[in-house]
Amino acid sequence: MKYLNDFFMEYLGFIPFKIEGNISFLNNYVEVILNKPLTDISEEELSFFLKRLLKKDVSINFLSNNSPDFIVKNWEQIIHSHPLRDYLRFLTPTINEERLIFKTPYPMVKARIANFQNEFEELLYKHLGKKLSYDILIDETLKPNLNIPMSSYEAVTLSHSTSVNSEDLEIILGKEFKKIPMPLNILPMNEGTSVVVSGKIFYIEHNERGPITSIYISDKKSSAVIKAFSETAITLFKNLALNDVLLLEGTIFYDNYIKEFAIKPINLIKLKSDPFERKDTYPQKRVELHLHSKLSSMEGLLDIDEIVNTAKKWGHKAIAITDHGVVQAYPGASGASSKHKIKIIYGVECYLVDDTKDKDFDYTKAKSYHAIILVKNTTGLKNLYKLISQSHLNYFYKRPRMTKSMIMKHREGLLLGTACEAGELYTAFLNNASEDEINRIASFYDYLEIQPLDNNQFLVAEGKVENKEALIEIKKKIVSLGEKINKPVVATCDVHFMDPEDEIFRRILMAGQGYDDADKQAPLYFRTTDEMLEEFSYLGSQKAYEVVITNPNKINDMIEEIAPIPEGTFPPKIEGAEDEI
Repeated sequence: MKYLNDFFMEYLGFIPFKIEGNISFLNNYVEVILNKPLTDISEEELSFFLKRLLKKDVSINFLSNNSPDFIVKNWEQIIHSHPLRDYLRFLTPTINEERLIFKTPYPMVKARIANFQNEFEELLYKHLGKKLSYDILIDETLKPNLNIPMSSYEAVTLSHSTSVNSEDLEIILGKEFKKIPMPLNILPMNEGTSVVVSGKIFYIEHNERGPITSIYISDKKSSAVIKAFSETAITLFKNLALNDVLLLEGTIFYDNYIKEFAIKPINLIKLKSDPFERKDTYPQKRVELHLHSKLSSMEGLLDIDEIVNTAKKWGHKAIAITDHGVVQAYPGASGASSKHKIKIIYGVECYLVDDTKDKDFDYTKAKSYHAIILVKNTTGLKNLYKLISQSHLNYFYKRPRMTKSMIMKHREGLLLGTACEAGELYTAFLNNASEDEINRIASFYDYLEIQPLDNNQFLVAEGKVENKEALIEIKKKIVSLGEKINKPVVATCDVHFMDPEDEIFRRILMAGQGYDDADKQAPLYFRTTDEMLEEFSYLGSQKAYEVVITNPNKINDMIEEIAPIPEGTFPPKIEGAEDEI
């Protein structure tokens, strides 16, 4: 038997999940004994992972001798990956003389758990190490307040709770109504309760026999299913489509077919504009110069057509594509550019190594930094393609690397930016480099880059920067440096996903690669001009406008609109091929 963390380090060289427990190798299988509830991964996922890794069956058990108080204090963690979670979350555990009491306002929850009594008791046994008496009681005082005032809603809910003009809606069922929708994550589980909700359709299921139509909606907080029968089902199926946004008044009922609560529609309105979408309302627009698509080295999540379309809808003149070390997003970006009539700035975030100071330079041992390269014209495009090829063919070590001498040789038609905290300039500030050294580094670049504070918050958590104020000070130093050496400073997002809520997908992506901080995602989403001006307000309104709007647009104006791939087909020319055919 050995500690799981020791096993992971010996077997993998890193710790992929935060797990407290031991692992034992028996004759035909592996036994895992867990001391605490799993938080980073479910039991099924852990079992599958170890089974694939060790080619043996895996048994996962809990070795616990916890008091009932453990259940009360850790209930959310205990149930977070359980198949009955959608019901267990409506239980409130308490203790009465060493007896567990679970309270819920919903009889249906109690009935549902009674149907899965064995699974429920197994869950308790795992975390207590013993069987314990318990009761499930109905307590209607725990019901959520359905007359929630607008001031109680989060901002994301408020954005789609305001009144809708009649010309912006289409009545699909019933009549128009003026009521505030509640967030889907607090829907009551009580049959017959009247509710008003709003959401975007992400799935439609229609059964001609019946007929029955099921409409699945999401408000980015949770999801719900709207279920209609007979003529109402036909009406919904004929008039609704994926991505339609609905405002709905209906009643809660328990659907025995899907074994979940659903909403029976009474009044249903289709909204012509999407209130869930963020909008860029500032009169002058920014241009994003640092962005990673889903083709960027197992870290970006952006669909190119979607992000280009969003930039166009927001009124941005252009948008850059700067994947890590690669350019395979260019064909899709070119197509999206033609489709949505918006300029694409072609670029890359390279892995830069400095070979200009060391006669015994070895690119496999040199420290690499991030740097942004943007293409100004067709000459620059050709030079970038040369750099990409050389970095993969001649300087590949874990990642495709580019030397400074390579870039200087092929620099015509290119613009160089300092990138993020992993860039050469930001690193110099972190290391308290001398003024001469910082000036020397900055002289290599055409523009300097700063990003939102939360992008770099991990530096505080790691102890590399004292606090948020210290992060602000670094960014102010970069702005001052730009003024001193007469180089533009631009504010970028380092975009990896579209909306703040999408961080969960990158969390999964990074966890799969073994990052132990995958759950601590920076908010690398595509920000509006308004959001960026607010983010950099600590610079003062005039300087914030300069770095967010003026300078990125100046960079854009320096860049020609080009096609990354020439039109037409270019078959190989083989001497004598036509005669032979």
